Amino acid sequence: MYYLRKLSTPSNLIRLRNEQDYTQLPADILGQEFRTSSNTLSFWKFEHLDDMTDALKALILSSNGIKTTQTIIVGEHILKSYGFEMKDTCGITGYLGRCSLHSDMVDLTYEKIGVVMQMLHNDIVNNDILTPRFDKKKYGNSLGMLLTIN
Repeated sequence: MYYLRKLSTPSNLIRLRNEQDYTQLPADILGQEFRTSSNTLSFWKFEHLDDMTDALKALILSSNGIKTTQTIIVGEHILKSYGFEMKDTCGITGYLGRCSLHSDMVDLTYEKIGVVMQMLHNDIVNNDILTPRFDKKKYGNSLGMLLTIN
């Protein structure tokens, strides 16, 4: 299983990549990218890296706008290695009948958010496959075109 999350500010991926020591990342990144609700972080799940279409549609259709969408993908094996638990929940999306694609990272604390940042820094942000970006300018207004990873 894989989990897809949208970054609210695409430039934060560059900030995550460029900082050698994740503990020195600006505190604003916490508020922008790791804002929790009921001590959870929201993700959209999918089975295979080569077919994230439904999860991506659910993510995009749950967003306010589609300009440039920077995402991160976390594999279940990485989550388990860091001790994170995922719980399936019904997410709010305009993609009818697909709320079951939603999952939350649960039981988060300040310490665990630090571990999330460590996990992203160490295992995700420097891997282009795990950080797909979808650009409306490049692909036009068609949602189908947005599903092409660059």
